[in-house]
Amino acid sequence: MQKNTPVTKNAVLAESARLVNLFRNSGYYKFTADEIRVTGDTSIQALTSVGEDPFEELRLLTEANEKRNKPTIRLGFQLNNLPDSTKLEKFYINNIYVLPDYHPGDLYTDSSLNTHISPEYITKYHKKLFKFYIPGTNLYIKKGEAFSQAHYYKTINSFYKLGAWEGPSIDIVEKKDTNLLDLVIKLLPIKKYAFEGNIELSYSANTSTAITGSNSGNLLGLAGNISVTNRNLWQQAARMTNAVRVGVEFNTAHRNSNGTSINSREISYTNNILFPKFITPFKNLNGKKFLTKQSFININLSIINRVDFFAQQIFNDALGFNWTNARNHLGSYKPFNFDCIRIYKRYQHFVKHINFTTH
Repeated sequence: MQKNTPVTKNAVLAESARLVNLFRNSGYYKFTADEIRVTGDTSIQALTSVGEDPFEELRLLTEANEKRNKPTIRLGFQLNNLPDSTKLEKFYINNIYVLPDYHPGDLYTDSSLNTHISPEYITKYHKKLFKFYIPGTNLYIKKGEAFSQAHYYKTINSFYKLGAWEGPSIDIVEKKDTNLLDLVIKLLPIKKYAFEGNIELSYSANTSTAITGSNSGNLLGLAGNISVTNRNLWQQAARMTNAVRVGVEFNTAHRNSNGTSINSREISYTNNILFPKFITPFKNLNGKKFLTKQSFININLSIINRVDFFAQQIFNDALGFNWTNARNHLGSYKPFNFDCIRIYKRYQHFVKHINFTTH
């Protein structure tokens, strides 16, 4: 809200929400909008003041008439009389419990769960599905710090964007007769392997190319894709996808030298690995500056045979980094990219075309 701007209900509610967030991000985790009372005063001060100078009185009356045409209000945001004193009590983080293989109904107090104690948090688990350091790379809340609602939601979003768990949640447990909070992070793992397959069909009409030196007619393409993804590679919540693509293109009007309608054939293999951190010798880059951090390695190998023209191999290898900041701006940097294209077979039509274009 700004001075000398129109007052709206939405503006008042937005200012109340801003104050609530300010309190909750400063440790007052029980503070809500119910603890704020908004008051307004629309009286014209010039009409309630009494002076001995008649000229001053005339000036005040003129000012009062102007304010009738453009009424103003003095707003005040005050604290209600709170029956619950804890609403204005500052709370601090006591212990952080992480359940990386959470089963619905699990309790962090269950003594049958395995326990691993790290400096900043305690891991309670059934089986060791993840390296113990993985949750710590996504924690924006720390033991001993004042509770922060912003860090609370930032931690949930970080675990969600990692892609190894579905529906991550954080329970807040108050320690009786203290201003301390235990946080219980419940992480339900998604299935480790994912399989995907699809079929593509394409059609291109009235195509003319230099491959045969004549109208090639209509092209009908058919391709199949199959992939398998490991969502927890090396117990580090890294993702590795292996994909194979096989495709064939038919010419509906022209046959090749073999007497078939096949215009081209393609087979390719792709391997993508995505790490949930920056793979770099500079450890400070893996701090909490970014909301998400990823390193990727992509490898692709393709063999394409253009019937009666040429056959080629394509190899690509790339390494880079992706990240998002607190404003959800996405950044990407690819310091290494290698491409190799090799034509290993040349048909007569191809040689004739090259000789024609060079002369």
